[in-house]
Amino acid sequence: MASSALPQTSASFIQIYDSLPLEAQRTLLETHLAPLLNDLPDAVAAKVSGAAQEMQARFAGMPKLDYLAKRTELEGMLSELEKDQKLSSYIRDRSVRVQLLEEIMDSLSTWVNDIWTVVFEYRTNFRLGHQCLLLAAETVNRMFIPHRGCNCAVVNLYITTKIRRHKTKKIAKIFRVIGVPSYERVLFWIWRDLFVSMLASNPGQRQAIPGMLQDISDAVGWQALPKIVVGGRMNTNSHEAGYGDDDFDVDDEDFEEGGMDSEEDTLTDDDEDAYDDYSEWSPFTPDHWPRSANFPVNDIRDIVQETLVSCFQILPSLELYNSTKRISTDPLGAQQSLLKTAESNAFASSDNFAAALNIFAHERSADTVLDLLKRGSHLLRPRDTAIHQVALRALSLKSTHKPQAMKICHDQLLVVARELRAALCVPFSRLYDPVRVTELDALLKQRSLSRASNVESWVSAVSTPASSMPNPVAFAAMMMGLPVPPPIAEGEIDGPEEINMIDLEKDRDPDLDDLREELRPQLKSRFESWQRTMQDVARSGNAFRQVIGELLALMPFLSDNEIIEEMLARLSDKPSKHYIYDALDSVHSFVKDELRKIQIQREKQNRKEAKAQRRTAQQQRVAQPSRSTQASSSNASAQAPSSSAPASSAPHSHAGPSMAHSRPPPGGFDDVD
Repeated sequence: MASSALPQTSASFIQIYDSLPLEAQRTLLETHLAPLLNDLPDAVAAKVSGAAQEMQARFAGMPKLDYLAKRTELEGMLSELEKDQKLSSYIRDRSVRVQLLEEIMDSLSTWVNDIWTVVFEYRTNFRLGHQCLLLAAETVNRMFIPHRGCNCAVVNLYITTKIRRHKTKKIAKIFRVIGVPSYERVLFWIWRDLFVSMLASNPGQRQAIPGMLQDISDAVGWQALPKIVVGGRMNTNSHEAGYGDDDFDVDDEDFEEGGMDSEEDTLTDDDEDAYDDYSEWSPFTPDHWPRSANFPVNDIRDIVQETLVSCFQILPSLELYNSTKRISTDPLGAQQSLLKTAESNAFASSDNFAAALNIFAHERSADTVLDLLKRGSHLLRPRDTAIHQVALRALSLKSTHKPQAMKICHDQLLVVARELRAALCVPFSRLYDPVRVTELDALLKQRSLSRASNVESWVSAVSTPASSMPNPVAFAAMMMGLPVPPPIAEGEIDGPEEINMIDLEKDRDPDLDDLREELRPQLKSRFESWQRTMQDVARSGNAFRQVIGELLALMPFLSDNEIIEEMLARLSDKPSKHYIYDALDSVHSFVKDELRKIQIQREKQNRKEAKAQRRTAQQQRVAQPSRSTQASSSNASAQAPSSSAPASSAPHSHAGPSMAHSRPPPGGFDDVD
């Protein structure tokens, strides 16, 4: 009874011991556990001491991972890098940025080799190794700051990292990457070895891995988790994609395997030749693992899949959906579960709805796409235009749903047109005054020589007048002698700083998407993309007939080149209205091209009708002489019975002509008389 309770007692003791802080564990060991050795039998005490000495010999010479010292070192280097960046903005020739970057990466390369040695060769200090890798990832992220200055030196730095075995000094792996951001792949490779060693040494540590994966997701992003499973590879679909990335290279000829000091599942000197005939390639099985080792790779894949599914439930996306399927041990089951989750959470937010629409469009599920659009199309935002269009292309693949796809494309084109119409009312506030609308109708019909001046006068009349009232703050500053900025209209952002932030931003910071959408809506790109989508859905040249009519009803001036050119000239003077300029020019070009196509088709139809009429008239002219000949023949036949010639037994068709030739010459009747 007591022996059966002993395992439960030891298991509960280990659980309590693991939950204690490090200082409390040390106190418990020194105060209560170590004195027990004096009370044990000599054989048991000798066995415990021998095990301790064996472990001491095994970990002798193991690299020390001093987290605090390395953090202090890296912080000093990053401070120097930031200082150099500030100085180089004034005196570029004195910059030593490249040298500082190389120094930081050399320090990281040496350190990650020590981390790999500790967690993979010695199979210990997994949590400390995890924290050290997080520090390395944080350092890499701080070295590369997108949307802030020039990063040419950072993204073009050539980095070589050699992973050597600690005891044999033989190379286990060589990484050659271009750019500091690509160095994360080295960290992913080490993280995978950390997790498999962690499970192989003690399966009971499985419960700690999800928390570590969540730390990685928070620090680097969920995109890192699928890459960890495959050791940093970008593509897991084919053998050729294993290490074939542009900035990720490995020399197989440099692989020389050494030994690991472990009792089970270890690689010894006798196993070196085991890699020469390793024919079965798998993206989840690296070359430096021994064939005899039984690493729990599938367990790691399952744990990573669970973490990705948790992320998918909160913020789904097509990329996350594909990544989860790719690393899953049961892709079909994972796909069904993810599709169910995407559909059930589709209406929770606009992000979830756009992701669900994108996923089902990717799977060509037209019925589900149509159901989602009917129930939640109000959740779509202008930034979701590309996803909306992909969904409609998938919807049109089913012939029964093609009319609905056409109607949605038609409506979206008109939505963009109405937004353009509303935007035009800011620089042209009197565009739709009844008097100006009447003048526009007359102007569109005018063809006189004075039309150009009339167009200029009309555009000036509909333009928004400049504000004559000075800003009170600007007026006070002017009275005090302070410099006054040029006046701008209400709601406009014409200053150089605002323009650089919104319009001239090279990298398009995603944090400014909402502000950019509000101040600089992408009307041109949206209209042109919907135009292409409608053309793809319709697959015919007459898809825009109805759209053209409604566009001209909304903005009649679109059909007039001179009016549009004058309006564009007024808009070109206002930098904050360039998005209206681009959209108006695009819509006008579209209307002009479609009207030209309609005119060409109409001319072809007219020519075809005229040709048909000419052919009919020609046939009638050819048929009329034959009818005249038939009429004269019938008249001659009618006169034949009244002649004085004797009756003949010949056929009637021959009697007529013979009688006509037997008539007496003119004047014969006078002689008879």
